[in-house]
Amino acid sequence: MEWGEDLDCKVMNRTSVILFGRLPVPGKVKTRLAKAIGDRAACDIYKEMCENIVSQVVKSTASLVFMCADKEDVAPCKEWLPPLAQPPLRQIA
Repeated sequence: MEWGEDLDCKVMNRTSVILFGRLPVPGKVKTRLAKAIGDRAACDIYKEMCENIVSQVVKSTASLVFMCADKEDVAPCKEWLPPLAQPPLRQIA
């Protein structure tokens, strides 16, 4: 399965965590929080939260599905998230 294609849930036979997200870009994530602490700090918090979730899920028996909010975020997210995963992320065939 290529990133961005429709997910066929029939291939998933275990618990899955579906994370809906965006590429961490200041001013585009955690905008309400940013009003109090600034765009950069809010973005750093968002990025750390996503990275923590990814690293914890891949250590479990659950599958991880990251759904990008914007189509143009797909390629950058493919570069950002997989290196965080130990063991490596697998794409669903």
